[in-house]
Amino acid sequence: MAPAHNKNTRAPSIRLAALVTMLLTLTACSKLSNDNYNKLEAGMSKADVAAIIGEPESCESALAFETCRWGDDDKNIQVRFAADNLLAKTAEGL
Repeated sequence: MAPAHNKNTRAPSIRLAALVTMLLTLTACSKLSNDNYNKLEAGMSKADVAAIIGEPESCESALAFETCRWGDDDKNIQVRFAADNLLAKTAEGL
């Protein structure tokens, strides 16, 4: 006879998944700092920037420019690239 499934056996794995998600979110946010913002220099590639502050939450292209954003409305870094070279950067809430 197969053992009966208990709903409580799933609770630890759900809690673990929630904890891992929370830690990954906090790790990503911690990369959005003044120290890391100051490491971003004109001419860096998108890959160079991502190595410092992680992958962007969003990117939009217009004409020959690509603008990428890391973070949310309260705390973010925005970088504008031209031909995969950092052209300009702004930050809010760091």
